[in-house]
Formats: sequence, structure tokens, C-alpha cells
Amino acid sequence: MLPSSREITFHTAISAASIVNESTLQIIDNQCHLHKIDLNELKVIKNAPLSVLPQNDLFDYYKRPFTVGKNLAYISFAQQGTEYVIDTQSKIVPLSTFHYNQHDVVTKAAFSENDLLLITGNERGRSYILSPEDGTIQANLPIASDSISAVTLSEEYHLSAYASFSHELVVYKTNSFKVVFKQKIDSVIEMMLFVDDQTLLAITRNGKIIKIDLAKGKVLQEMVLDQNVWPSVMVLSHSKKFVYVGTRESLLFAVYVKTLDILYQVKLPYYGVTTLSRTQNYFIMGFKTGEILFFNHREHEEQFITYIKLRQIKEACLIFQKNIFLNVTS
Repeated sequence: MLPSSREITFHTAISAASIVNESTLQIIDNQCHLHKIDLNELKVIKNAPLSVLPQNDLFDYYKRPFTVGKNLAYISFAQQGTEYVIDTQSKIVPLSTFHYNQHDVVTKAAFSENDLLLITGNERGRSYILSPEDGTIQANLPIASDSISAVTLSEEYHLSAYASFSHELVVYKTNSFKVVFKQKIDSVIEMMLFVDDQTLLAITRNGKIIKIDLAKGKVLQEMVLDQNVWPSVMVLSHSKKFVYVGTRESLLFAVYVKTLDILYQVKLPYYGVTTLSRTQNYFIMGFKTGEILFFNHREHEEQFITYIKLRQIKEACLIFQKNIFLNVTS
């Protein structure tokens, strides 16, 4: 069912990943090392520590005090009370330094798509939106009553969101400093993302995917992926028609955004999906056990498309059995 793949193995969990461009992937591992990977040759071309302090903590799905964007990385150390945004383009040097989460553990952080904004959330329910370039606060979001469990940003739509362990979900309009949606969900939200300026997708720890209409201020649809899975990461397809969900149990789901129907699910070969990324050539997955898999998600594509055009459905289905990504390559 899965297409051919290549892999690179590290000695610790993969914690964050970001596509720089079609030729470069950068990741941060659980020991706070940055690795750059050449996607043409599938080899590591840079390896640099982001901290002089050893990071030997056990991997924690909930507490991710570092993240990576296209050309920037963010790291936070509660014991130091210092946060850094690091330029990863050439020399690994701090671009800005700040202390907004001083003495509080940062639980989640994320860059916006083009690295123009950074959102952080900490164990005391505080969430900040910052300018990575100079570390200035762009918004201080309303305080949640428990630790932040998920954060997301959309600079295109001027929207940000956080969720907490008290089940609170808040969506904030960053250019008008207004809360546009606030509601308690029936479970802890693990992750979320904006599909467009009116739609937020969220996934809870009990395997439920939720679609929220921000204009109407209500939950539009809910669907349980599987009561026995614990979702860990999600990513939209390039067309935004599909969303992929990875789980701690190493299952991958493909879901149609419009209806929340499951297109397929597949068991992956390594334990605990921690990152999902896509380029035109590869579907890239990182795992808790340290592997990164590069699936050739366009394998057999031309033959598949030809059979579809000729309405030779049986033949197309046989090709699909060799590469289940073919139905959702857009």
C-alpha cells in the first residue's frame, strides 16, 4: 500500500520539521540539534547544536519548547529564563533574545508560514504572539486557566489560536486585537490549523477531529477517527482539500476536509509519528524512535492518471493498492 521510500535515522526523537524549499528540509531533534537535509540527495548537509546545555529529557509530546520555521528556529529553556530566535540560513546565530516566559515552561510554539510571526504557549496558560525579528510582543492573548496544549497561526488571515488542558479554545484576530471565537471543547485539543479565514480544524486527544466555523461561531462537524488512537500531528495537503493525521500508535489517516470522511488509514513502520511534511516529490514523516521516512508519493502517478482518464477503474484501483497517496497528491 505504501510507495517506495528512503530513510535517515537519528539517535533521538524527531521533535520539529519544516520545509525550507523543495530542496531542503530542516529538523530539530529532541536533544535540540538542528539538522538540514538535502532533499535532492537525501543526505544531512548541516548538523549544529542550538544550545550549549545538554538536553537529555525524555521525549514529551506535550512539551515542545522549540520549533522550526523556513529560515528560523525558536528555543526556550525554563531554567535559564531565556528564549531565542535563531537564524538558520547560514551561521546558526541568535536573531533575537527575550524573556517573556521566564520561569515558566513553554509547552508549545509555532511559526507562521513565512516566519513573520511566532506564537508561544506556556504551562501557566499564557500565550504570546511575537515578531521573531526583534522579539517584540505583537499580542498578549487572554490567559487560559491551565497549561497550553496547542497553538497555531495564520499570518495570511491575521488569525491565531490556542487551546489548553482546561478544554478552552480561543481564536484571536491579531490585527484588531479581538477574540473572535471562545468555547470549551469536551476534550483536550492536541493540535489545530486554519484551513481558511473562516475554518479551523482541531483534533482532540481522544481521536476526534472537529471543524469549526469561525464566522458562525460554532462547531460545524465532528468525527471520531478511532477511539483507540492518540493523535500527535496533522498537516494539510497543498490544495487544502485533505488533512493528514499521524498518531502515537503510528497510524496515518487521510481525511477529506469538506466532509471529514476518512479516505484511508495505514500503519507506518516506526513508532510514534511526530512530524509530517510534504513537498512536490516527498511525503516526509518523523518518528519518536528517530527515523525520518521519505515516501515517493507520486510513484506510479502517470499510469494512475491515465487509467482514470480512460475510465479503467479496475486498473486504477490496482495501481492505488501500490501507492495509497495517489488519491490525495494535490
